[in-house]
Amino acid sequence: MGMDVSGINPKCNKPVKDFPMLVKWEDIPYGERDKEEWKKEEEQYWKEEEEFNKANAGVYFRNNCWWWRQLWDFCAFHCPDIINKETHKSGHYNDGAGLNDKDAINLGIKLLTLIADGTAGRHEKEITLSNEAAKDKDPKGFSGSYPFSVENVKEFADFCIQSGGFKIW
Repeated sequence: MGMDVSGINPKCNKPVKDFPMLVKWEDIPYGERDKEEWKKEEEQYWKEEEEFNKANAGVYFRNNCWWWRQLWDFCAFHCPDIINKETHKSGHYNDGAGLNDKDAINLGIKLLTLIADGTAGRHEKEITLSNEAAKDKDPKGFSGSYPFSVENVKEFADFCIQSGGFKIW
């Protein structure tokens, strides 16, 4: 399970028309795609989708639940003026919680500041050490399975700034 975070009004840096395989297949539901033709073009489709999302950072952000929990908690802890308790709690579920454009931009800027001042890096080290210790104590448990990285924070910050607000699904 993962958290799919969709931009509400994302900035378009490179239009979808520049990705012909996306244009061809995007509006055809997966179950209705011609199986043989799809198999021939599927790899190119997924490559273009990845390129489109990288070029248009505010369209889509995804983390599996392991990565998302640490990231969203970090955001809420450092930005209580942006993420209230209800939004924080709801943001751990796929129920459409999110932020408006102004708050998303402010969150993204704050996250970039937390990267620049070393806060995110220190948090990454703390979480990594904590996860290693938890795995040593209980190798079959899940308590050491929630990673955190500065790179993930940066990717989410870029998404926030360009998303036009977002919803968590």
